[in-house]
Amino acid sequence: GDSDGCSDDFFAHGDSDELGANVETHYPAPYVESDEPPPTLKPTTLYPTLSPTEDAVVADYSNFPYPYPQTRYTQWTELENDVKTNAKNLGYNRNLWDNLELLELEAFPYDDLTAEEIPDVLALGLDEDVWNCFINHYNGYYWDDLVEEGVVEYYEILGWTERMWDDEVGTPDTDDFYWYELSAEEQEAANSLCFIANSWDWVSLADW
Repeated sequence: GDSDGCSDDFFAHGDSDELGANVETHYPAPYVESDEPPPTLKPTTLYPTLSPTEDAVVADYSNFPYPYPQTRYTQWTELENDVKTNAKNLGYNRNLWDNLELLELEAFPYDDLTAEEIPDVLALGLDEDVWNCFINHYNGYYWDDLVEEGVVEYYEILGWTERMWDDEVGTPDTDDFYWYELSAEEQEAANSLCFIANSWDWVSLADW
């Protein structure tokens, strides 16, 4: 997709000290410096039942528009050393890897990644489509870019409007919902934006 429309609002991000002031995300999470787990934003007990069956997980993954990024959703302690090296090159550590959306880089659309960052992103199995959907969830886009990308309808189902999105005037009720509180239609829309229950609810990869 073409995200040039929002490039003016994103500063060069080689210096991580500047990132927090310049990057906006519609699903904010606290930035944590240490390797300790961050404060729990939402409870980790998400459903009346516990882990889904393997068949249910496979069925869930089939709803995605792009291939499921297995490596990115593997907890840090289970990664191969070469994968950890690629991740560290991008600024990840154990805490920033296991807790989604904490690394400031994940708030940028693929087009705003630097030439130095892209090889490591690709080495993690994250091409442009997978990055923008699974990692960024199109949060780095303006509303017009969502329209052009063909995903605006999914955010509309979740209650977003152009004014909310571009002007940051309010948020829909679903922004504070746990996955199980979403309707079936809203869950399907969230799947189309590459969310699953655990990523929607910010469950640490260590608890997947």
